[in-house]
Amino acid sequence: MSKQTDRITSKLSALGMAWATSPSKHIHPDDPMQDQIDQRKTWHVHPDASNPQASDVKRFDTLDELEEWIDERTISSIAVEFSNDALFGSGDTEGIDVPASIKRFAESLTNHLHVDYPTTEISVIHGINDRIKVNGQTDHIQVDAIQLVMDRVWNGDDWMEYN
Repeated sequence: MSKQTDRITSKLSALGMAWATSPSKHIHPDDPMQDQIDQRKTWHVHPDASNPQASDVKRFDTLDELEEWIDERTISSIAVEFSNDALFGSGDTEGIDVPASIKRFAESLTNHLHVDYPTTEISVIHGINDRIKVNGQTDHIQVDAIQLVMDRVWNGDDWMEYN
């Protein structure tokens, strides 16, 4: 294998993905159907190696295209900034220990993110903005998945501290 395929194999494994074979790899060269099969070299991946389904296989025309697709799904850093409005809205905070709740929410969110993204550098801070950055980008393909984790923590109510 080439260095690029070795690198891609490692990335696939780290993301829980696996190589898939194309139907043309299973057809004998003398088979009459051979002429009807696309002879271009393509690359195939099972996005979920634990449950490989033929219907889920992704096809790529080049290794560069495949590696770019993998890199879009690879997360090296997550940065979350949340505001008081995100936690408490415009509601009354009487009886709530706001500083302790903010601290507990940040800790809980960090812990949940570490469960889902154990090898990722994670930063969760209280600030004036509400934003999520993945690999420094606010429009990364995984931002919505991070938002779902954040929503799950917020709805959990285990972060709210009372006076």
